[in-house]
Amino acid sequence: MDVGGGAGLILNAVSINIEESYGIKVNKCALDLSPRMLEIQKKTNPDLKKALNEDIRKTSLGNKEIDLTLMIDVLEHVPNPKEALEEVKRISNFVIFKVPLEDNLHFRTFNFVNRGDPRQRRIETIGHINIYNFIKLKNQIEKHTGHVLDFYFTNVFDYYQNSEHYKRWGRRGKLVNFVSTYMFRLSPKLCSLILTDYVMILTKCY
Repeated sequence: MDVGGGAGLILNAVSINIEESYGIKVNKCALDLSPRMLEIQKKTNPDLKKALNEDIRKTSLGNKEIDLTLMIDVLEHVPNPKEALEEVKRISNFVIFKVPLEDNLHFRTFNFVNRGDPRQRRIETIGHINIYNFIKLKNQIEKHTGHVLDFYFTNVFDYYQNSEHYKRWGRRGKLVNFVSTYMFRLSPKLCSLILTDYVMILTKCY
């Protein structure tokens, strides 16, 4: 099941990979607060078994009905994320999370110097009402969802540098990205705590 999956591109790609790599037939489900996005999901994935216009904090799904739930760039948007984590635990056997790690030394300093304006802008423009560092996120997942089986930091800096938008970045942004690239090679976890990154976490729900 893909939660808040937008156009359904990730669900489509993951399903194809599972079917081609392991020969397993995938029954796809999607859950979203937006009926319009669910319609787009259906166009990308015409073989959807379920398209649920529901809140991940309280769903109509049965206990352990879902083998694998995708929570890709979702948790930072959810009011009271503990409720979402506990509901995912109830309905799923495994979960893959992808979360931006925005609670870091660099952003805290920048936010303090600018009297909280950067944090408020992120809430108003991109809806990131929750911010995480790796330690806080891992602890919250283990407390409310299950056992972390594996994780990796995404090294978003190479992606940024190869992005078509990178040329329009200011000097400060490019400098931070340059430093992050080399710090990531030294220690991905340290880089996420001081500067930024995203993390992907595979969890077995207990």
